Amino acid sequence: MNKTGAMAGVVLVVVGTGWAGSTWYSSQHMESYYRENIQRFNATTLSPVTIKLTSFKSGFLQSRANWEVSLTLDPCQPDSSMVLTGYDEIYNGFIPSLGWVSIDTHVIWPDSVEAQIREVFKGQQPLTMHSRVNLLGSVNTRISSPAAQWQGKTVQLNWQGMQGSLKVASNHKVKFDLKAPKLLVKNLASNSGSLALDGLRYEGEQKSGESRLPLGRTAFSLDSLQANFAQQQWGLHDVSFSNNSQVNKGVLSAEARYNIKKILLGQQDIGNFKANLMLGHIPAQAAQQSYVAFNRLQRQCNPSATDFLKALEPILQHGFQVNLSQADLSLFKGKAQANALIVMQPITAAAQQSPQHILQNVMANGKLQVSDQLLSGFFEQVSHLKGQPISPAEAGQTVHMLMQGMLQQGYFTKTATGYQTTFALSDGQPSMNGKPLGNTAGRDLSANAAIDDAHQTDKILSAAE
Repeated sequence: MNKTGAMAGVVLVVVGTGWAGSTWYSSQHMESYYRENIQRFNATTLSPVTIKLTSFKSGFLQSRANWEVSLTLDPCQPDSSMVLTGYDEIYNGFIPSLGWVSIDTHVIWPDSVEAQIREVFKGQQPLTMHSRVNLLGSVNTRISSPAAQWQGKTVQLNWQGMQGSLKVASNHKVKFDLKAPKLLVKNLASNSGSLALDGLRYEGEQKSGESRLPLGRTAFSLDSLQANFAQQQWGLHDVSFSNNSQVNKGVLSAEARYNIKKILLGQQDIGNFKANLMLGHIPAQAAQQSYVAFNRLQRQCNPSATDFLKALEPILQHGFQVNLSQADLSLFKGKAQANALIVMQPITAAAQQSPQHILQNVMANGKLQVSDQLLSGFFEQVSHLKGQPISPAEAGQTVHMLMQGMLQQGYFTKTATGYQTTFALSDGQPSMNGKPLGNTAGRDLSANAAIDDAHQTDKILSAAE
């Protein structure tokens, strides 16, 4: 054998040895990878879902992980949990030293629904997942569901499928994107009772990190929603809900935005809605402690009020703020606007305090404006849904009679287009428009004090804006 042939033989031996070694490493490493990530999911997710790795069989080129997902809505009745089982086929790949591990996920559907699933999806798998994992621990997953049409005696279903992607980095950063073009559910027994969703999308990017808090952004959007009930067709167009949470200098803050560009009654555009809600002034460490405590609490049977307060203690010791900076509703050619600021002042040993004492540490101020037109339209539609339709004039009279008593008691003030009021909570005492609500025995609630409360409301709201 010449030198070239000998060298080639050595190279083949080295490559073969390296390939075999890396293949063995991949198969052995995947079991610990599964266990670590399942344990992390169960320890950090606030949901009634629990994942369990029931067995893992390692092989040289192929391994298999059997898993179980359970949904326990009532921890007091664990036997009534919904359980879904399945398995992952893990392929170590042709060149595993480059880091490629391929995973095909298979769901074993319960016998009670398997026959119906086969009928709906015409023998196709209703959900498929294919993943690739590299040696650094990053995962890229493709998720899909085929289109399906089915009609029973009373229900018709039209599902145009789903496509999605999930990327999980080794630093626990998660990026996901799910899209479903259309879902139609129709009640064939009557002319009403149908629901249609178009252009559904749920996407986001989150990272839990060492804090275990789900930080980042998520967004849910819907091109349109149509629902038929009580012989009427209602619709929503361009719906979006988004959330963004982050930690800055050790303080957690979160902002949620809600937007509905069009509210439809039949083919008529009757309004829109938008709101912004902000949560802040929470130390990240305190939020993490409460988050972990609630994760444990959700799996307990009948936790007491003291248990919940104990879980909230880390946050309550520092206090927090909730600011509804904007809530605007346009409906029936009328408008309603609201804003509010809630401040939870620091409180120690919350679990040992009475609810009344805790309530005294909450300060809240807000303002509400609503037009006659919106109230009249609302009562007109409620009457129609009850099967007792009234005219716009009768609806206006109903609003006038209802609000007259509120005006006389001073809880609302009449404006050129409708009504407005302020509301406040201080030292456990609620008030509307400066007028105390409920039992006021033993409290100093003079007229001057009520006026001062109203002025304080405007100051706090102005500062919040």
